[in-house]
Amino acid sequence: MIAEMIAYHSTLTYIFLWILLIGLPIPFWTSSNPFAFRKVSFIYTMFFQTFISMVVFTGLIALAAGDLDFGVGVIVMVIVWVILMYFEIGKYIKIARTNMQDESIFRAMRVSFLKIQFSNIALVILMIMLMVLRDKGVISI
Repeated sequence: MIAEMIAYHSTLTYIFLWILLIGLPIPFWTSSNPFAFRKVSFIYTMFFQTFISMVVFTGLIALAAGDLDFGVGVIVMVIVWVILMYFEIGKYIKIARTNMQDESIFRAMRVSFLKIQFSNIALVILMIMLMVLRDKGVISI
């Protein structure tokens, strides 16, 4: 049963990574319309929040139901979750509150979106790599 819960958690993590990758072209799709950029960014943030919540929920269920230890790996996952949430919420607030009628500000917001998106992707890939290496016995966290 615990293996099944961890498999769900892993599958949702990979789906979440795909959601992050799908969000990369948003600044390019909406490069001519600041209003569309704001709206699409909001919709993307809702998908982001939904999937990261599912990943965290399945992880918590696996942790609680499977009598897993609250070790360094879990602590690192929680820290990565906090960082991802901080970046995404900050990104959305910045986009929602900024007046993007000026082309240079709009361009800066799109670049900021991409930087945060790449950092989120890097964090998730790093976390996946750490957990795979831990499961293979290469590292012990």
